[in-house]
Amino acid sequence: EPPVVFYNVYQANQTLAARVVSEQLEQLGSAGSRVSGVAMTTIGGSASTNYNCPKCWKAVHHESGNEILTLQALYDHCAAGRSKLVAYIHSK
Repeated sequence: EPPVVFYNVYQANQTLAARVVSEQLEQLGSAGSRVSGVAMTTIGGSASTNYNCPKCWKAVHHESGNEILTLQALYDHCAAGRSKLVAYIHSK
């Protein structure tokens, strides 16, 4: 079973975030079926920002915070037994 990727996207500087996220999602896209999905937690910036990623879903948006928010979601996912493999990445 491919891993679910938990992606912490810090987007206080939306121009920089868009560039970094685009590059990272391109790399994730090249993984093909080796990634089952990408749960995005966005922090700062606009809650309505969308990234071109068919395997992604916006898990939650926070006006402020840090990677602990995404790591907690990853932990909760694992504790609930939703998948056997997970990965964590961030845009900083």
